[in-house]
Amino acid sequence: MRTYRVTPADDGSGTMARRTFLQHAGLTAAGIAAASAGGANAMARVGPRMRYSLLSDDSPSPLPPLTGAALEARKKTLFGIGYETWYVPGVGGGGWGAAEARPVLGHYSSLDPKVIRQHARWIHDAGFDFILIDWSNNLGANWTNGVAEGIAGATLHLLAEYTRLKRHPKFVLLLGLDNGSIATPRFHAQIQRIEREILAKPEYVRLWQHFDGKPLLNIFTGALFGAGPIYSNPHFTVRFVSAFHEITLNPNGMWSWVDRAPIVNGPTTPIFPFQDHSLRPWKAGPGWSLGRKPKRNISVYATTHAGGAGGALISPPFTVTERVITFNHSGLDLSVYSNIKFPNGKIPGNQTLFVLRDAATGAILRQAFPPGMSQFTMRQWDVNDLLGRRVIFEARAGSSADLPQSQWLGFGGLAFTRNEQVVASVALPGNEAGGGAWLVWDAHLRCSGATLVSYLAAAFRYEPQVIMIQQWNEFASPDQYSVEASNDIEPTVVHRLEGPYSDGWGYYYLNLATKLIRQYRQGYRVPQVSLNTRYP
Repeated sequence: MRTYRVTPADDGSGTMARRTFLQHAGLTAAGIAAASAGGANAMARVGPRMRYSLLSDDSPSPLPPLTGAALEARKKTLFGIGYETWYVPGVGGGGWGAAEARPVLGHYSSLDPKVIRQHARWIHDAGFDFILIDWSNNLGANWTNGVAEGIAGATLHLLAEYTRLKRHPKFVLLLGLDNGSIATPRFHAQIQRIEREILAKPEYVRLWQHFDGKPLLNIFTGALFGAGPIYSNPHFTVRFVSAFHEITLNPNGMWSWVDRAPIVNGPTTPIFPFQDHSLRPWKAGPGWSLGRKPKRNISVYATTHAGGAGGALISPPFTVTERVITFNHSGLDLSVYSNIKFPNGKIPGNQTLFVLRDAATGAILRQAFPPGMSQFTMRQWDVNDLLGRRVIFEARAGSSADLPQSQWLGFGGLAFTRNEQVVASVALPGNEAGGGAWLVWDAHLRCSGATLVSYLAAAFRYEPQVIMIQQWNEFASPDQYSVEASNDIEPTVVHRLEGPYSDGWGYYYLNLATKLIRQYRQGYRVPQVSLNTRYP
């Protein structure tokens, strides 16, 4: 258990530096270069500033950085960021009509060499390894109306410019489905174009980010509540990308474009999956039974009923072989209001919870309480410190004489998850309502960078092979609808700096991402940055 502590920083002068903001979008080449090289100096120093760090409960100071092999492993993590090339006439954001803030570079064209070069310098110097170029909208009607041609053409233009640069990130392509399918002529025509116009050119292959020994190709499915498509290609390492895995329950080990909480995404290995006919080899108490009605991505699951006998559902012993254990759970216990600790591993009979025990001693190593809902959600435990240890998983459904209908559980999908990818967001918009309005109750706003830090705090702990930060330059509805809810980090013009009422964010988020990436690679156990509450 770790907590966030926010304390006043010692450098919050509350005064504005000279040349506080870029008042105009147009910059000379020298001015652009100076802003890029200036980094934090190009960002106004305004107060109040808050020190934001993640500390363990029992530690009064940050933990010492990693060293040796652990530090070297950190340096192998790849950082990527979502990137759009749709700023061309007649395509998507080409008109810039819905942009929530104005970039420092103005309402640019994705074909402008000066813009491509400046983006490449900013992104490379921040520590990103690659950009994830968004082709997810290229199929369907867009294949014939010019949209796909515009986005793909601008991408080829970018790659040609990258071959002339010394400082630039690599790239990965994010394809999309063709009306929900990959088994269409248009999808295969797109693959053939990629193979012909990019893969066949050595100068472009050198720019492609490799993963598992081959160029990495992502394919976006959208949020899925069922099994995803199957596709392989001998030229690529293919990873499907969906979204909102806390809710959709991580179908088939896909990666994610965006999650509502920091989640480890990657291939999964089931641990004693339930069969259609029996809960065996699990040891089940009298109140447990199989549920066979599909629940999102769960076809077979174990469940108790409110007011029933309950009891424990206990797995056979198994060895921890990956650093993340994932399971799907539902349930309720109105008698629980805090994370109670149970000495000596002894749990009262009226307690409802999930636990991971040491197989030899019975000691509780991890515990979680039911989420308080009938729908299944996903939970993950970091078990890196338990690798090689023999453990037992237990789902315990208690019973209460005072609240007999208040305790029940649903459980399934216990698995190891390989820590391949974690996605972090600057912000997440709420759901769109009727008439173009937004339901902001479920939005994750920027919160002066606290949202991004909270995501990356988990990435610091899980140490995945790939960390995606969303994103660079979407600047379009419906994914963004306000400065405070946008997840773009490309530097923007600022005229008004009033927290959630600001009209831009300057270089603040580019600098924040730079610091966090640097700290990760320097072996920091937890993020330690100053957040300025004057920024959105």
